[in-house]
Amino acid sequence: MVLPAQVDLGEKVNLVGNLKALGDWNPNEGPSLKWHEGHNWQMTLNVPVGTEVNFKVRSTDHVILATPARAQVPARSAGCSCA
Repeated sequence: MVLPAQVDLGEKVNLVGNLKALGDWNPNEGPSLKWHEGHNWQMTLNVPVGTEVNFKVRSTDHVILATPARAQVPARSAGCSCA
């Protein structure tokens, strides 16, 4: 997953969602994304094929994507198609 987001220096961007790997909706438990040049934040999440993933994107101080996003892991791919 790659997410473009410009946040203040020192802030972190993380996901929180419906899976244990995403913190089970606990904002203090969700995984952090890594910053890349161009204000792109990136992470890889390994989940079983066919898993429905619901998540929000947060920075240290606020929600970046307030409406939960949904992704379905395709049956023939280890990747994720995020909507």
